This record gives sequence, C-alpha cells and structure tokens, in this order.
Amino acid sequence: METGITHPDCPASEGRDGPHVRREGSPGRGVTTRRRSVRAGGVRNRFHRLAGLAVAPLALLATLTAATPASATSVSTVMVGVHPPTPGATASYPISFIPATTLGDNSTITVQAAPGTTFSACPSTCSDYTIAQGGLLKKYAAVSVGNAGGSTTANTFVVTVGSTDINAGKSVTILAQGTNPTGSGTGTLTISTSKNLTPVSVNYTIGTASAGLLQGAVPNGAASPMLALSSPTYLQSMFGAPTSTEPSLATAYISSNNWAQIDGSGGSLAFLQTQGWSTPDNQPIPGYQLVIGVPILPSKNGSVSLQNGASGTYNGYFRQLATSLIGEGLGNSWLRLGYEFDNSGLKGPSSPWGTGNSITQEGYFAQFWRQIVTTMRAVTGANFKFVWNPDGYAFLGQNDQQYLKSGGFSPAAAWPGSQYVDFVGADVYDWQPTMETGYTQAENWANFIEPQLQGAEQFASSEGVPLAFPEWGVMSKGPVFPGMGDDPSYVNGMYCFMVNRANNVAWESYSNTSYQDWNTQITGSSFPQSLAAFRSDFGQGSASACNPG
Repeated sequence: METGITHPDCPASEGRDGPHVRREGSPGRGVTTRRRSVRAGGVRNRFHRLAGLAVAPLALLATLTAATPASATSVSTVMVGVHPPTPGATASYPISFIPATTLGDNSTITVQAAPGTTFSACPSTCSDYTIAQGGLLKKYAAVSVGNAGGSTTANTFVVTVGSTDINAGKSVTILAQGTNPTGSGTGTLTISTSKNLTPVSVNYTIGTASAGLLQGAVPNGAASPMLALSSPTYLQSMFGAPTSTEPSLATAYISSNNWAQIDGSGGSLAFLQTQGWSTPDNQPIPGYQLVIGVPILPSKNGSVSLQNGASGTYNGYFRQLATSLIGEGLGNSWLRLGYEFDNSGLKGPSSPWGTGNSITQEGYFAQFWRQIVTTMRAVTGANFKFVWNPDGYAFLGQNDQQYLKSGGFSPAAAWPGSQYVDFVGADVYDWQPTMETGYTQAENWANFIEPQLQGAEQFASSEGVPLAFPEWGVMSKGPVFPGMGDDPSYVNGMYCFMVNRANNVAWESYSNTSYQDWNTQITGSSFPQSLAAFRSDFGQGSASACNPG
C-alpha cells in the first residue's frame, strides 16, 4: 500500500497547529485579523522555494510537448534539467514526463542521454535514483546503467518499475545522479517505455549558465505532515512540472517541542538525509539548496527566554545542531533562525522566540542571534548561511497601522549586524491588512504589498545584505485570512520586483501549500489566472512583459 511519509515526531493523529492569528475585537463586531505566523504541522514543519538574482542559475531546463497520451508515443510534456550544467561536474538530472500508458510491475522506462554523460551505477534500488508521482514516491525493482562515462556513444539507464504503478496521464519525475560531459554543448535526451516503444526526444544544454532566476518551491504541505514533500524529487514532480519551472531550493522545518528535536541529538534530523537532501555517505545532492526553518527556543521545554539566549545559555544546543547537520552532509544549509520573530512571543499565538514590538525583546533577539551564528560557524565543516527573516509587514514602519496601535515595530532593534547575516528575508503574502479593509487587488498592491517590498529593500540595502523572499503566495479569501484570491497582478508584481536588479533579490520561495483555513497552493484549482501568470513569468521561455532591469 502506498502511503505518504510521515516524520516520527509528527504523527498524523497529532494534527496541525494551523494558522496562527492575532485578533482584536470580537466576531461580527469589527474583528481585525492579522496573520502573525503561519506554519503547517503540529510542530511547525514545512518547506520552500527559490529564485536568485544576479547569480547564474543552478540548472538549465529543456521542455518538449510530444504527442498526446492517447497516441502510441511513450510519453508527453518532457522536461529535463541539469543541476548544475557545468561541464564535467557531478550533477543531478530531474526528468519529468507524462506516461501514455500505466506502467505496472516489471514495466521499464529507458532514458538515453548525450554522449559523455555518466549515470551512477545502481545494482538494484539505490539513493541515486528516486521517482515521484504526485505526493508519493514510487518503488522500482532495479536501475540498469549502460555505457561508461566518457563514452562517445549515448549513455542509458533503464528503470524497472516495482510494485507501485506509475499511472498514465499524470506527471512523474525521475531524479538521477551522474556526471556531465566534459565539454559544453547541446545534448539530446530520449525517453521510451516498454508499453509504448516510440521514443520522445528533448534537447538540453551543458555549459555556462546565463544570469537569471534560480527556482525552487514548497511543493505542497497538505493534510498530513509529509515532510518528504520537501525532497528534490518532489520539487520537480509537484511544483516544477505544473508550473513549467525548474525548482532547485526547498525548505524543511525542524520540530520545536524540545531541545533534542532542535539540535538533532539522537538522530532527530536524519529525516533530511532520508528525504534525499544528502547521500548515505554524507554528500550534498548536487545543484540543490536546502533552507531550514530553525526554532531557536523550544515550545515545550520549561522556562526559556530570549534573554537567556542572549547571554549564551543555549550555545551548546546550537553547537550540537551544527554538528548534527554536518554529520548528515548538510553543512552548507541556509538557516532561517527564529523565522518571523516579529510575532507576539511566548504569551501570544505564535513562536516562543517572538519579540512582538518590545524593543527590549528585540535587543535580546539580536544578541541571541550573534551567539548562535558565532557558535555554529566555529564548528569544523560549517559552511552555513543565515537568513534574518521577519514578516514583510515588519518593514512598514509608520505605515503599519496594526503595529502602531501598540507602539509600532522597529526591525533595526532586532538587527544583529551585517557580519552575522547573509540574507534579509521578508515573508510577503497576498492578503490585505484586515477583513474590513475592502481593498481591490490593485489597491492592496499599492497600499499594502508594495510598501512592504520597498521597506524590506531599503532596509537590506542600508545594511549591504541581499534580500530574499522565503515565503510568498496568492491566498484564498477568508473566513480566517483576508486573502485577495486569484490575483495574477500580485504574481506579476512580485516577479517584476524580484528581477529588477536594483532590488538585489537573491532568492525567493513560493509557498505552495493548502490545509485548513490556509490556501496558497497555486498548482491546485483555486488560482488558474495566477498559475498562468506564474508560468509566464517564472517558467521556461518567460513571456513576462516586465523588464529585468
């Protein structure tokens, strides 16, 4: 029986935290609702998506729409990427296609790549090959690899399908590991199946990548805590193929119940390797970037405080966290320490590390941050980057009426210094300030969304640190959140802001999630116009009208 993969710390029976809401007033009498922190999972777990600017992309993507599945052709809508496309480099090959016929036990899929490509040997099932369709990993009986590396003939691998069918008419992704040809140029990849022998071909390029957006995603956080949905294979299967993009970054969230979950002691972070973010011999998967949401205080571990963290009381836990990640082959992870820290804190509906608008608590947060970064950087093998990440509206300053009611919010008070921060993050969702605002989509962009972007850019620029958007997305309307619905203008606006080089946006992460009272899943049926805009803007062969700047 096929089942979703659940993390042992997050049994399905535990349910989810669901959206965290700050409310003022009472229902039916001018209730003001503001999202201060949203996270899926009973222990705040989920993942994320990337695009970088002024940096060469990790992958080149080729697509081909072949004959319809009803024909004798093996497959249709073929997409192939190379992560990274550097000649001679170890690389990942995400290959997505739609089978024309269901492939059952002992059916085969044959993939043939350009001469000089080396695919990893695999005596049976092995970690160098994963297959996903929808929200499920598919079993295979064997992978047979053909010609040796450096060969002048085309190189091939053949997958023998196992006990879980690969269904017709639905995109499937194979993520294969190998080595690129030693020379630059255009190669051809072909796919065929034992059910329909006619091969389908698509061209792809090995060589120096051109400047542009790097892409990744939160594939889909649905009704159960399936943390494996952050894996590289799921990225392409569940987000890349539906959006015609080539995602190469995702985010996992560490459980926050106690220090043992946060620091990885006892193997609590082994799930990251199991998901495919590193190999069994502790090497990172080539061409992919893992971002981790790191709780900096536990939610169920007695009396903890930002003040104690500021004094170095908890440094040992973060030394252990660095050691744990390095031990899993993930010493190059990007860490969102205490993400969305501007939320209301221990006594509020948010994270225990939240500062609210307290200048004192923000100061403790900044000192705690410096303690953590200094501690983790000192561990042998550490190559982490650190993302300082409040909500987007924390940058509104005097324009944020919600914060002004209680004295306003000052991001500068929580700033640890540019030497301790690699990216300034801002989470900017398409929702309006309150249920009662009544903005049109255009008004909401002008009065609420764009000021967040401008405020975040100005802050990051003043500190000389690149900007990032770790979470963003269109959002369904109410009843809990005042989302703006299907809003292609928001997608276009976000894209145009990101690709404007003057804004120095390093990466972005679309939150493609849907669960109770929270829906930003652009690949579902709720946002068809937004999906079309996303494909046009971020997809291969972008047709966006905005100037990259």
